[in-house]
Amino acid sequence: MDPIAEAECSLAPRAASGGRSGLSRYLHAVGTDDGRVIAYSNVAFEPVVMTVKEWRRLPAGDGISGELYRRLAWAGLIANAEDDTQLIRHARLRLRASIESTQVLYVIASDGCDMACSYCPIPVRRNLDAVMPVRVFQASFDELVQVGAGVDQRFVLLYGGEPLENLPLLEYIGDAYAELASADSAALEVLVCSNLTGLNDRVLELLKRAPFKVVAGIDAPADGLRRQTRVFSDATGNHEQTIEASMRLIARGIPTYASTTLTPHTAERVPDFLRALQLYGFQGAGVNLLRGKRGKQMLDRAGMTIEQYAALAAACFKKISADDSVRDFEYNTLARYGRLTNKVNLDLDCHAYGNQVVVYPDGSKGSCYLRGDRAHQPGVQNLDRLPLFNPACDNCAARPICGGGCPWSTEELTGSPSDIDPIACQVTRKINATIIRKAALR
Repeated sequence: MDPIAEAECSLAPRAASGGRSGLSRYLHAVGTDDGRVIAYSNVAFEPVVMTVKEWRRLPAGDGISGELYRRLAWAGLIANAEDDTQLIRHARLRLRASIESTQVLYVIASDGCDMACSYCPIPVRRNLDAVMPVRVFQASFDELVQVGAGVDQRFVLLYGGEPLENLPLLEYIGDAYAELASADSAALEVLVCSNLTGLNDRVLELLKRAPFKVVAGIDAPADGLRRQTRVFSDATGNHEQTIEASMRLIARGIPTYASTTLTPHTAERVPDFLRALQLYGFQGAGVNLLRGKRGKQMLDRAGMTIEQYAALAAACFKKISADDSVRDFEYNTLARYGRLTNKVNLDLDCHAYGNQVVVYPDGSKGSCYLRGDRAHQPGVQNLDRLPLFNPACDNCAARPICGGGCPWSTEELTGSPSDIDPIACQVTRKINATIIRKAALR
């Protein structure tokens, strides 16, 4: 038996016993390439690196040096039941406070979109020609500032559809940015999430009026297969056009990021694609997993199961993690390391836990832009599906790097948003050891 697995088998009774040499029930471990062991808590990440010989002595509690004992105690790995209770309680309080201190506003600037991407999770809405009037944004922003009084940071995402179809709103936010940013003490960041097909000189001029950041939806090339995935409504591809438009933004000094979806057709090329984006001058990129029924349909067409896709995605993220420059460039990989650095899951895969508000063109509000609901309820909610609160995740070794997945996608695939995300969970567990090692030995 592997020495780590062997020792973990004998840790359980000692972990439950408490006392001076009792071990935390949240203790987990991974091995290193040079034969050492990294012990860590899946509640508050504070890794302790030791020899295999020291690891094997832990269950008995004998032969441990005073220094190692102090390090284990500091990391919360030597603990009785009361210590464990306090550890998880404090971690949950920190997570709740982080949710309460951040507000995410999805502004559906336009329902219309000239794309027809086969995997797009955005629901087809009834009024595809609707754009948000400036007065609706003004009223909604003022109301949401009052609701979010006391937050430290506010993110406004101009979304759609295609937000570049709403030039009056872009113009207003550009001219009123200073006023909006001074509405309260919260730091304001405005992101325009676009496929850039509508970029022209007028849009470039508007984007220079304020510190907008642009997130360009763009997929890695896949030998002609992109026309089966990310396409205009007339079935022509947009990869080259989006790259060209992004170059215009970068040349004008507008911070530009990329958002790409990992599909069966593009997965092997994603790491190289990220390196190319760095050379182009993008400031970062996010690699997204397929979601919902339409994502599952793409897998079905490719003859791939969710398990096979998760393995493919995990292999991709391991390659990204292995290259520090690419790791720090790719948002989702960097976020997993960030969760370890911050000792708590401050960065979530979804913000629809009470601090995310979706505002539609008619002024109605919801909590999830994917679900398209119009029933936003303010206040922290639905925390029981997050790893720190979900009993099903209590003994998961990957809990420190997990952001909880997507409730909407989970509901689409399993029938219940409270279930564990079947794709995100598998990917996270498969890459956990790689990230733990890199973070602990950095």
